[in-house]
Amino acid sequence: MPIIYGEDVSDWFFGMTPQVERARLGWSGRNGASAISFYVTRYDNPHPQKTVTAIDFFATNIGAAPACVALTTEQ
Repeated sequence: MPIIYGEDVSDWFFGMTPQVERARLGWSGRNGASAISFYVTRYDNPHPQKTVTAIDFFATNIGAAPACVALTTEQ
């Protein structure tokens, strides 16, 4: 499932917190040098009859740094 900039996430470091379509601002604060933000996005298993056993992140854009700060699952 793609994670799309401007729809699911936005820039977290430079204090830019534009609205994103499928996420909400989960936390914002400062790291001493800049404002930082994290977004909350929900994804539903597109194949609920199958168990999710792994989640991989990779970037298709040089300069992007995908990261998962927290993950909650439910059955």
